[in-house]
Amino acid sequence: MKNILSRLFNNIFVFVGLLFIGLGLVFYVVLGRGAVDTLTSQMLERKLVIARGGASSIQAFFGLFGNSLKTLGRSEISQEDIDDFVNDWKDTPVSGVILTDEDGVVLANSTRTEEINTGADISDRDYFNWAKEAKQGEIFVGEPVVSRVGVSTGKFVAVTATPIFRNGEFRGVLAAAMFISELTQDYLEPLKTSENTRVYVIDPSGVIIFGPFEKLIRVNYFDYLAENKVLGYEEINRVLKERVSNTAEGKLKIALPNEKTGKITPFLVAHSPIYYNNGSYWTLAVAIPEADALTYMTPLYIRGLILLVITFMVLMAFSARLAKRMGYTEGFSEHGVLHKEKNHKAS
Repeated sequence: MKNILSRLFNNIFVFVGLLFIGLGLVFYVVLGRGAVDTLTSQMLERKLVIARGGASSIQAFFGLFGNSLKTLGRSEISQEDIDDFVNDWKDTPVSGVILTDEDGVVLANSTRTEEINTGADISDRDYFNWAKEAKQGEIFVGEPVVSRVGVSTGKFVAVTATPIFRNGEFRGVLAAAMFISELTQDYLEPLKTSENTRVYVIDPSGVIIFGPFEKLIRVNYFDYLAENKVLGYEEINRVLKERVSNTAEGKLKIALPNEKTGKITPFLVAHSPIYYNNGSYWTLAVAIPEADALTYMTPLYIRGLILLVITFMVLMAFSARLAKRMGYTEGFSEHGVLHKEKNHKAS
């Protein structure tokens, strides 16, 4: 037993080193994992609040603008009235306003550039067909379309419309186009909390209305994943379809293609619905790579590492002191034994 204890104390530094490594493993594996889970949960909650706020902002804009358009449509409308209206909204995503007759032919229009473009036929548009069956004062916000009229011609726009009635009879439609790019830029770009934060607006079928990558705009994301045979696309599509097919807000961690790196990357995603027309909705999703979220762990790890180093130094100092004391005690004990043996032989 004495020899065992002696070897143990002679190798006290090895013992302390192993203890230090054990503490490090406990910190990084056990405590670190718990901290990562907590941080991930907090980050998802934060993203959900951001997504909810962005969705509410866009809904509020649709409501405010729709009421203004409705007020304009209740009176006799001149070209000057339309020009003044567009000028009042010049610092918003509104690109222009048109007035049609009952057959869907554009009678008057006004744009940011004061461009005149009349005579176009928009009778096949969903908002015009809606207006023929609508009541006075109702507002329609349509699915994004490619514009045919004015400065927005050929560009992706969302249209807000209201029917025009005179003496109880349908006389046309008053419609305004909003640039999707500016609508999302004004209300969604401020939601980004890091360079790699992605903000998407997706319709219930999976078509991306807005996103950070031009090649995906107006593309069905589910078809895109399947056609490119993205690793695990069946499960990805199953999860995402479940999320965009209803109006429930939520959060999840999911591996998605990273268009910047070309690799499958874990993302933290929060989503909230944007209601825009009598129950119709888009899904606003805010996503951030999980690795970006975990960068917030770095200060915690540094503080923990410093604490471990200090602990190690204290233990080493204590161990050196203990080893020295044990060596002194052992030496003194051996010296006493030898002294006794000499006295015994002499006697």
